[in-house]
Amino acid sequence: MSGEAFAIPHKDKDVLSRIEHLEGIVVKMSGKLEKIYDVVVGNETFDQEGILSRIKKLEVENKRLTAVKNKLIGAFIAGGAIWTVMLELFKTWIK
Repeated sequence: MSGEAFAIPHKDKDVLSRIEHLEGIVVKMSGKLEKIYDVVVGNETFDQEGILSRIKKLEVENKRLTAVKNKLIGAFIAGGAIWTVMLELFKTWIK
């Protein structure tokens, strides 16, 4: 699209012609705005998932993976502590 297609008419023209020009611009842009809306929100007719729902799913998955990671870290720390105590008890029992 050229820059002239969206150029606003000179201020000397009457308000009605300026409004009609802006209306033409909006009509030309409506198809593109619908496409942008479909990308952001999604289109249920075609079973297309939007960016917003994808981001929400990724946030939920990230929280789940963070919880699993924290549980693993805790398990390794607790396991290491228990193993150390058992090893020290075994050493004192051997002596």
